[in-house]
Amino acid sequence: MDCFLIKDCLWNEEAQIAIVRQIINGAIEQHGYKLQIDFNNLKDDLDEFKEEIKEETKFVKDTRVEKLMSPIDEYYELINPPSRNGKYIKKGDYEQLTAEKLSIYLGYDHYNSIRDHTIWQVKKGKDEFHISVNDIECKLKTIITGDERHITKKPHIAVEESWDKKVKQYLGITAQQRDELEQYRSKDLEYLRTNIFVNPVLANIVESHLTKTQEEIGKYEVEIRRIQKGYKELKNEEIIIE
Repeated sequence: MDCFLIKDCLWNEEAQIAIVRQIINGAIEQHGYKLQIDFNNLKDDLDEFKEEIKEETKFVKDTRVEKLMSPIDEYYELINPPSRNGKYIKKGDYEQLTAEKLSIYLGYDHYNSIRDHTIWQVKKGKDEFHISVNDIECKLKTIITGDERHITKKPHIAVEESWDKKVKQYLGITAQQRDELEQYRSKDLEYLRTNIFVNPVLANIVESHLTKTQEEIGKYEVEIRRIQKGYKELKNEEIIIE
């Protein structure tokens, strides 16, 4: 608290008073009293706890399957055909394709029917959904069937009880941290507000680190209760992912 008196010794002109006060207050706030509380272990434990809950209660079920689409009977359609007259390949021709080139007719639309137009050199592509036409990779039109779902399940009562014990343990840790902080503030720093030359309100600046630590403890307590609320409100349900 004595450091606040420095501001009355460092100025020569009245215009400097506010600047000097700001510098002194900032230095005291930045280097004031600290109570070192290690939050890293608690953070790591909570991260592991959340991952445990996720693995136990949530998973993704993916039944999506890509299949060749046949918009017209007996033909597959090319998305990027080599020409407008080479848009369709017969299913029978497609099934005969190998890694070697075959001379195959590709068709085109003609009044709701397909007509053969030109012979192309065709072979298998990089996968079942591609063919190579005159050495150009062409994709066949496909359709996706099935869906992707988020599935949640309510934890077994025994599992939920074990999680409640963990929550109680974590809140016990934060309560202990809060008690340590208050004891330090009320006992070790009691004299902060008894300096006869300095307004006791300025002690709040000296204690700013302690106030921030207290706020940090409060954030962890909110997070712990949020985690507990989350698993207690879980239901058995499936949600389709759009």
